[in-house]
Amino acid sequence: MLRIALSAIADTANISKEGKLNITGIFNSINVAGFPAAHPSMVLVFVIEGERSEAQSEHKLKVDLIDEDGNHVIPSIEGNIRFADIPPSGSIHAPQILHFVNVQFKNHGRHEFKIIINGEVRASVPINITASDKKP
Repeated sequence: MLRIALSAIADTANISKEGKLNITGIFNSINVAGFPAAHPSMVLVFVIEGERSEAQSEHKLKVDLIDEDGNHVIPSIEGNIRFADIPPSGSIHAPQILHFVNVQFKNHGRHEFKIIINGEVRASVPINITASDKKP
């Protein structure tokens, strides 16, 4: 069964030419002045791992960002996973980086990215949205 070995929300991420996953500015909360609020840029980073035998098949990937009431903050991101580099032995290791620009948050509270593979939630990455207590 494919699994998520690592997941995080960060400012930036990339994969070096040597194949190293670089993540900068990991966070799990955003403080905004008021609502609605837009967060200018963030990335969802996760690493899919599984057995070599699972690399032979195509898998369905879906990522949702939902608020604490279960409402979608953005439309679902959906696609298929097919592994290009299948190792001759051992397991597969596939880092993923999804960029999000100007995500609109309508309310405070716990939000979460749900990473769904083949119809099953394999990871949930929480992000808390809070409003500052600034008074005019």
